[in-house]
Amino acid sequence: MINSLKSKAVCKSAPNPGETRVWQYVHLTKRIYLIDCPGVVYVNEGKDDVNVVLKGCIKTERIEDPTYYIDAILAKCLKS
Repeated sequence: MINSLKSKAVCKSAPNPGETRVWQYVHLTKRIYLIDCPGVVYVNEGKDDVNVVLKGCIKTERIEDPTYYIDAILAKCLKS
């Protein structure tokens, strides 16, 4: 969002959680600045919380059994 507002890459972004590690202050105008800060990344062991995985809060490399989440993904696709 911040990169879009500035029309250039001022903040590092990635499709995986945990990319932002420190607060970054970005000046939008002389009197307005935006703060890019780390978000909350949930730690959840096992396969109990499907929503945490589907929201992208867990790195895909850490998912033990990706096939467990296929039904949840298909259910979300069918709702659309």
